[in-house]
Amino acid sequence: MSDLFHGLHSAEARHYKIYLDLARRAAKRAGVALESRIEEFAALEAELITLPDAVFRFHSGPPSAPAPVDPSRGTGQHPRAGSSSDC
Repeated sequence: MSDLFHGLHSAEARHYKIYLDLARRAAKRAGVALESRIEEFAALEAELITLPDAVFRFHSGPPSAPAPVDPSRGTGQHPRAGSSSDC
């Protein structure tokens, strides 16, 4: 399991660098101050992952209330837990 998560971490680190490089290029062409935009998005993302959220999603904050039980499943999972549309 450790190898899996190490591999995921490495892949995400590469993606991060690629996205920042692309953003720097686009910002330079558009004459936009990239660092201030990164700070804006960092603050927004910090709120999204730390504030309670009524709908549990992959990148949401902690649930604001216990997830309802779906009696047809009997698993105690949120009824939309298997839905990929909210990821």
